[in-house]
Amino acid sequence: MYVEDGVNRHGVSGWLLPAAAAFFALLYCSYVYLYFYQQEFIAFKPLYWYVLTIGAAAAVFLVCRTPVDLSSSRPVLAWVSIYLLYTFGIFLSSSLSDTVSQLLVSRIEMMLLLLSFMVLLVQPGAWAVVQKSLVALLIAAVLINIYDFLVPTFSYSTGRAAGLYFNPTVSGRILTLIMVSVAGTMSPRRALILCAVTGIGVLLTFSRGAWIGWAAGIFFLSVFGVFGRRYRVIASSLMALSGALLLWMALTGGLLGVFEWLGVDDALNRNTLMRLGASGGAFDDQSTFQRSAAIRHAYETFAQAPWLGGGFGFTSEWDLVRRPHNMYALIAAEEGILGLVVFASLFVAMWRSSAEYTRAMIFTLAVTSLTTHNNLEQPAVIFLIAVVSVSAALERHKEQPAPA
Repeated sequence: MYVEDGVNRHGVSGWLLPAAAAFFALLYCSYVYLYFYQQEFIAFKPLYWYVLTIGAAAAVFLVCRTPVDLSSSRPVLAWVSIYLLYTFGIFLSSSLSDTVSQLLVSRIEMMLLLLSFMVLLVQPGAWAVVQKSLVALLIAAVLINIYDFLVPTFSYSTGRAAGLYFNPTVSGRILTLIMVSVAGTMSPRRALILCAVTGIGVLLTFSRGAWIGWAAGIFFLSVFGVFGRRYRVIASSLMALSGALLLWMALTGGLLGVFEWLGVDDALNRNTLMRLGASGGAFDDQSTFQRSAAIRHAYETFAQAPWLGGGFGFTSEWDLVRRPHNMYALIAAEEGILGLVVFASLFVAMWRSSAEYTRAMIFTLAVTSLTTHNNLEQPAVIFLIAVVSVSAALERHKEQPAPA
């Protein structure tokens, strides 16, 4: 099979490669692969999907010569290499237990998936199809969350929507990151509508971290001119005030009145009522107490070993119920200052590899890392990191004149 510039002009790769990229985007960003497996609809383990994805990307890389110059993505490619070498180094100085060994395997899997996603996304026509697929997925996920709130079906936490993501916090965070990743490719009006629709799905997760992430995403999209460059300052100020108002209402109990006015307050339970501040404080719940204890313990560990932390995987083996739901606290506890520098360098590498329309995603990812410890452990987030990492290369290729 002869392939010219990544497209077989007499075969099927002209549509097959974009379709494959869109398939993997929908597969991972919807969590359908994990949902079907956990519900025992299929016996195809997530690991098998990882192998299939990596194998498909390797075949594409070897067979199809893409016309996209990936020199703009070198900072992220270099970071992946450094991150893997660094991971092997800290693993050898860890407890070497089965739990820690599994964490090592997971890191390798995620980095191989990141490289695979980048290969698939730079194929001719792939990003255009993926972008439309992600928008459709986002709208569908919001509708599923609305249904899941009114008719509890999917979520493990009754009263909080999650859809196929099972976990409401994961649902709200993934919806937010997808929103920020694709909004920059749309007209200001459509981007604004998409953000508003996404806000409904995020709101119904009752995840305070997701609410903060959504508000931050709106703010950064405004800063980078996604809602209009001519009135950038006005737009960013208005959107920031709107996000702050919504967040204030959510944390002080004001949103409870909104649910009562809409007549859907019957769907609320003790958990969601407390998260709306019905008991006098939006943070007076067991989840908050456990997370606070984990962060305090993480800080104490960091204080004892500030440069290298307690060791790779330390928080997975300590005697607390939870790991810190904060990537900075977790990395500080496990890997110390050195680990924080390596993690922070990811944002620098993404910035240097990104087009302006995706840069809001970098800052939103940094904010959501304050409320989760597994942004680098979930294929959906890894896929969206790949989107940012190839955006500058795709933008540069788009600006190049077509060959005569």
